[in-house]
Amino acid sequence: MADRTEQRLRDALTACADQVTEESLSLPPELPRPKRRRWPALAAAAAVFVLTAGLAVVLLNVDRDYQPVAPPPAPSQPAPTTTSPEPPTCSAGERCVVQQVEVRGETLEVVGAKAPEPGDGFYQAWVLRVRGGDEIANGGVADGSYEGEAPGLKGRINAYVRADSLECFAFDGDPAVCLLDTYDLGDTNDVLGLSRTSSGWYFDARYPTPFGKDSIDVRKGDDGGFRVVAVQHDPFLADQPNWWARVWRWGGPELGCTEQVRTKQELPGWPEVNPDPATLDKDNCGGF
Repeated sequence: MADRTEQRLRDALTACADQVTEESLSLPPELPRPKRRRWPALAAAAAVFVLTAGLAVVLLNVDRDYQPVAPPPAPSQPAPTTTSPEPPTCSAGERCVVQQVEVRGETLEVVGAKAPEPGDGFYQAWVLRVRGGDEIANGGVADGSYEGEAPGLKGRINAYVRADSLECFAFDGDPAVCLLDTYDLGDTNDVLGLSRTSSGWYFDARYPTPFGKDSIDVRKGDDGGFRVVAVQHDPFLADQPNWWARVWRWGGPELGCTEQVRTKQELPGWPEVNPDPATLDKDNCGGF
């Protein structure tokens, strides 16, 4: 019985398979082809529009006066200790160290007593010395009489000093040199030049500079020699050129002055004024 039923099922399946043809499986010609759906593209466009609108709102609400926060400044490098920051307070008549300058491992000290006259800032009966070593010079005005001496200089050092009188310069391959600015309260002050030799410090020359000196420095020339350059100013010539530079050869004669200009920034080489000796003329110094 089971065999007969199974045979009948097989015969029915075979009959159905014979009726299935290639044409019966194809779509009717009148049936339209399925159209591509456009909703994904529309959704993407809508998303872009919303994003653009949101960005525009954010930009319109930004504070136009906003300034970016600057980063904190980098820590400055410590300046080399070359001179004492400010003079000490000395009692009347008491001698104390008023300035220290370090140069090539040595510390030079200016020791003096505060002058009761002509006012604050001047020191008398002073001594220039190496700390822990020899005395280089002594001088100043004390009790109305002149006193002072220094090796290498003719005559006495008859002048006051200040707490910023000493300045030193060290060039590679050359001995250190210093300038000591002194004040005799007359028409001309002497700037004293001293250099370091194998046997110690030695004064080389005096460089007389009148009042109106703005600065004085040591410069090195193209020939390798040192020059002393003083920048000077006459405030009474307000309506005409009133700045010039006066130049000496180190330990030697005056070379002359530059032409006068209206501002010190016009001086050759400013801020390290170092005129060409060929441009200097003693006639430019006038009566100054």
